[in-house]
Amino acid sequence: MKVMDARHDESKCKGCDRYCSVIRVYEIGNPFNIRIQNMKISKILLGVLAAFISLLFYPVAADAKPAIGDKLVLMWQVNLKTSDSEMLLMKEKGINLVQAGTITWWSEEDVQKYLEMADRFGMGVIMTIHHLINREAEKASVSEFEQTRKFIQRWKSHPAVFAWHTFDEARNSSRRVFASFQEDIYKLVKGVDPLHPVFISWNGTTANHYKCCFSEKSFDMLDLHAYVQDIPGPRQKNLLKHFISQRRSSYPVMITLRAFNGPKHQDLPNDGLKKQFEFFFRENDLTTNVGLYGWSLSRNHGIRDVQNILRQFKELEIVK
Repeated sequence: MKVMDARHDESKCKGCDRYCSVIRVYEIGNPFNIRIQNMKISKILLGVLAAFISLLFYPVAADAKPAIGDKLVLMWQVNLKTSDSEMLLMKEKGINLVQAGTITWWSEEDVQKYLEMADRFGMGVIMTIHHLINREAEKASVSEFEQTRKFIQRWKSHPAVFAWHTFDEARNSSRRVFASFQEDIYKLVKGVDPLHPVFISWNGTTANHYKCCFSEKSFDMLDLHAYVQDIPGPRQKNLLKHFISQRRSSYPVMITLRAFNGPKHQDLPNDGLKKQFEFFFRENDLTTNVGLYGWSLSRNHGIRDVQNILRQFKELEIVK
């Protein structure tokens, strides 16, 4: 490689080979004011320089975002106002996925900011879209299909998007979302974006729940949850038992733990989060993918706002 002074006159140069297309490195910030004669080598050096600058100013951006097959750790309800220090704490604890339940209600500018925030910390985003659909109906209207299609089309190419979250608790005390409807929405999503997985949250704990409202044709990834009152008991055992008996296919599964206090639940005991983790991930080995509900909640009080739960989260060995 020949390195020449910036005053070198290439028009008079007889020794340069056919690659002598001199790149003015110094014009884009080369502190040594030199030109590099070989274009191929110069591109490599510029790439190394760009990578160094990226690591210097944006150190967390170098982390790869999670992929299917990795250990997935999701923090539910991370909002746009989450600080960098909060994101760093989550990152240190192994969180590699985040979610915001009302993202479809936001302006495009705010959605963009949220995706960029997640991307900056090497996290993927579970894009919750079920608010675009009337989950009480047996089928979606034309307008619901269209607004869902438009939202997916608008954001599917952003590098932080990890999955589309289409349904949450399709069967509970006040709601039944029939399996056929869930399958229709799955087809809609995959028709617009065949690359990202469809993700649903399921809390069925009886055979009847599965009979009306569960279909393995409606998702690519499944979240299981049945929130404890204090520590795991019969309901959590039934969550696992009925899922294992009903499962017919292979796909990624996540189990979400209760990490909040609220009016319908007694406060988590001092070791409540640890007890849940031990039950679902030590005593049972269905999956290693962990969800935590949640960071900042509106009706309930999440990890960020309850010191006892924040302490438990910091002490929890999610990733060894």
